[in-house]
Amino acid sequence: MRWGFLGTDGSWAIEPSFEAVGPFSEGLAAAKEGAWGYIDRERATVVPFELAYAAAFHRGMANAAKPNAVGSFIDRSGRALPYDERIGLPAHPELIGVTGYREKWDGIRSAKRSGVLAADSLEERLPVRFAKVTDLGPAFLAAIDDTHDPKTVLFDADVQPVAELPIQWTSAYGCGAYLVFDVFEPGRRSSELAAYDADTFERVATYEDSRHMHMGYDPESDTYSLLRQRQRRRLDDALQPTDEVLPTVFESFRVTPVKSGKRTRIEIDGEPIGVEVDKTHRAGAEDATTIWAMVKTGKAKRWGLLGVDGWIVEPEHELFEREGPYWRVGALGSEGLVDADGRWLLEPVHTRVRHCGEHGHAFYEGGKAFKNGNLKGGAWRVTRPDGSPLCQQTFADVGEWREDRLAAALD
Repeated sequence: MRWGFLGTDGSWAIEPSFEAVGPFSEGLAAAKEGAWGYIDRERATVVPFELAYAAAFHRGMANAAKPNAVGSFIDRSGRALPYDERIGLPAHPELIGVTGYREKWDGIRSAKRSGVLAADSLEERLPVRFAKVTDLGPAFLAAIDDTHDPKTVLFDADVQPVAELPIQWTSAYGCGAYLVFDVFEPGRRSSELAAYDADTFERVATYEDSRHMHMGYDPESDTYSLLRQRQRRRLDDALQPTDEVLPTVFESFRVTPVKSGKRTRIEIDGEPIGVEVDKTHRAGAEDATTIWAMVKTGKAKRWGLLGVDGWIVEPEHELFEREGPYWRVGALGSEGLVDADGRWLLEPVHTRVRHCGEHGHAFYEGGKAFKNGNLKGGAWRVTRPDGSPLCQQTFADVGEWREDRLAAALD
C-alpha cells in the first residue's frame, strides 16, 4: 500500500509513493520511506528520512527523534531541540492540550508529572511537578500536589492559586456552581464523589462508592446530574435524590423527557409531541434545535434524530453515531451520513462511511464489513461536502483533510 495526498480538485497533489503518512500540520507532513521524515506541500523533503518516529508539528515543534536519540523534539529543520529550548522539559515529554484552555494554555506532562504553559509564548506558568492537572471549565484549573501532604490546589483562569483542598482525585469536573471530584484514598477499593461550592470551596455533598456513578452537565441550563442505575441526583436541587428526569434547556425551547410508566415521553415547552423513548436507553441533547433518542419496539432498538416539530430522522436505524458534525446512520454494512436537518449527504447504502473533514467525505463500496471493524473486498471513494463524487479514483484507504490535503492510499 502506497500513500499520497489528494487536492480539493480530486487530482493527486502528491503522488502515492510513501509507506505511510501523517496529516499536514503547519505546512509539513510526516512521511515514511524506510524511516520517517517530513515533506512540504510540494513533496520536497524538509527533514531527512532518518527518524524512528514522527508526529505532527505544533507551535514549531514536533515529537520526533532518530533511533536511540535522547531528545524527542525537533524544530522545522530537523534539529533536535536542546533542553533549554524545550522550556526545560525532561527527556521524552509528551505535550497534551488542557481541555478548555487550548487557546490560552497548553498542558505539559512528563513521567507522571504535569504543568501548564502559556500557549502563545510557551512560558511556563505551572512547573512540571504536579501529579495531575486538569481544567474545571472556564474558571478553574485543579492540580494535585503530592510532594508532602497530598492536596489539591485550585488555580483561577490566570493560573493564580485561589484555594487548597485536602483531597486527591482520579477525575474532576466543573459545573458552574459546583466542582466535583472523584476522591480516592491510598489503599481504598472504592472512591467517593465530592461536590464543592465554587464560591466558598466548602464541601457540600459526598456520594459514597462512585464506581458506577455517571455524570452529565447541561451548560445551557447550568444543571449537573449524578446518575447511578435508575436514580438521578441533582446538585442544584438541595442535593437530594429525585425521580424526575432533568429538563434540557435550549436557546429557543425546552425539551423535557418525562417518565411515563416504562417509557419516557418527550415534551417541547411543556407540550407533548407524541414521541416516547425507551427509558432504559438514551435520549439526550444534541444542539439548540435537536436531540437524539432511542426507541424500542419489542426487542428491537432503533435510533432517530428528534427536533422541535418531531422526528427529523425517523427512529428506524440500528446505528446512530457521531461522525464529525454529522451522524453515521444505518446498520452493519448499510451506513449513511446525515446532517442535523435530516439531509442525507451519503445515502444509507454503503458498507462504511467516513467524514474526512471540511472538504468532503468518503464511503466504502463493493465489500463487506465485519464486527471487528475490518473491511474486505471493496474500495473507498471520496466525495465533496455535498456528497457528490470528487473523482472516479478508488482508494485502499483514506485519512482526513488537513490544509487542503487528503491522505489517501493505493494498493
